[in-house]
Amino acid sequence: KGEINLSWSSPGDDGWNGTLKPGSMFKIEYSTSSRTLSSGAQIIVSTQGVNPLEPVSFIVDGLNNGATYYFGIFYCDEEGNWSGISNMASAVTIAEVITEDLGEKSGFSAINTLNKVPIPISNATQDVHTAQISWQNSGSAKFSVMKSTNNSDWATIADNLSFSGTDAVYNDTGLFPSTTYYYSVFAYTNSYSGPINTSTAAIQIKTKSLPSSIKILMSSATVRQSQEAFSPSFGKIKVNVSPGTIMTNGYILINTNAEYNLSDEKNTRLAFDTAWKNLTKQGKRLIYHSAIELHLYDLTGSIITGNFNQPMELVIPYPDRDGDGFLDTMFPPIEIDSLKICALNVETMKWEIVPGEQIIDKINKTISVKLSHFSVYALASFAPFSQNLESVNVYPNPYSPGSGTRFDNSSLGEGIVFDKLTAKAKVRIFNVAGELVAELDETDGDGRYLWDIRNQSGNKVASGVYIYLVTNPDDNSQKAKGKFAIIK
Repeated sequence: KGEINLSWSSPGDDGWNGTLKPGSMFKIEYSTSSRTLSSGAQIIVSTQGVNPLEPVSFIVDGLNNGATYYFGIFYCDEEGNWSGISNMASAVTIAEVITEDLGEKSGFSAINTLNKVPIPISNATQDVHTAQISWQNSGSAKFSVMKSTNNSDWATIADNLSFSGTDAVYNDTGLFPSTTYYYSVFAYTNSYSGPINTSTAAIQIKTKSLPSSIKILMSSATVRQSQEAFSPSFGKIKVNVSPGTIMTNGYILINTNAEYNLSDEKNTRLAFDTAWKNLTKQGKRLIYHSAIELHLYDLTGSIITGNFNQPMELVIPYPDRDGDGFLDTMFPPIEIDSLKICALNVETMKWEIVPGEQIIDKINKTISVKLSHFSVYALASFAPFSQNLESVNVYPNPYSPGSGTRFDNSSLGEGIVFDKLTAKAKVRIFNVAGELVAELDETDGDGRYLWDIRNQSGNKVASGVYIYLVTNPDDNSQKAKGKFAIIK
């Protein structure tokens, strides 16, 4: 018996809006004549888990081989209200595959006749956007591969193919997900230019569906669409797509493991690691496990590059369960107000703050920004400088390098951090005998300085207790002093 795969876009509970409610259903009616169809349908399809604009598919089986069928689809809501009929679609069921050794005729090692496949396709595999077919090689023969989406209209997709060995394999790419394709293979010793007979049987392949977590974005959508992905460290990351943002239907992939597994490792990994080091040297902090990679694809799996028609919105949650204004489990502490979403510039190997307004929502505990294109993104802490020296913070204290404890090197690198400084600051460090050990100048305006515990001669200082004095060159009245210890 034959089968036909139907697919359609789901409506909403109210027009194109609203999730379909329990008790609603699709109904399919079919016939071998093109008469007007009504709601006396033969097949009921559940709407469970279906959202507006999502693709829905159903395989109608038990049909007669080689016959033309006409289909209509209705939607009935949970209160028994029927929609109008969809557009009428028709298709021809695939005929039974019969193979026969026809021998040498008219220069062909095998020829195409009604319901005969000259080269039996022995195996077929498929993924979301690819399909692979294989057959037995015929020595010196050459091959032509044809493809159809309806078993009626055929096109040559490869010609003049030759293979060594006993197996012939062809890979077809750029396919639509959850779509049925038909393939036929011809072997010949001379050139083949004739069209395929429309009754010729072919192998049928259906590509895999996208994962259920991936939403298909419709270019014609009139409501905001979104794609979400879960990060174990940060929670639900979301990309919001406004109407008119994309020109073609497609989908977004959010890689929440970009810190360790970039899709373009060869070209992006060096830039990622170098940019991280450069940011740390500036006294800034890239937040561990916050890196994500975004890509926009069309429905054939091709990456869509360049700027969007209008910006998409990236929303990243941050962990602050106790609501104290600091990221959870971070040492030294990181203020929520210091967070920025940064983009990786592969050319300059730098993390750059995404331009435009970045909104920190302390109620929903998210930070968001508008994106004009996709890249690799991460959260970074750009601690603002202080207006005075009243809250100077020195850490780790005591500093115990190599100890493997919380008093070891901070995430900023090797050394002691002087934090909460003014935009300009001078730090003098003395030993307990009052001798000047080192003199540091904070000039980059971020209010933070990482001292590598080297004295003015460039040598690392010994264990002991040290005294620091911080002054503001722009206001001599501002001073701060204190002690810290080094334990080796």
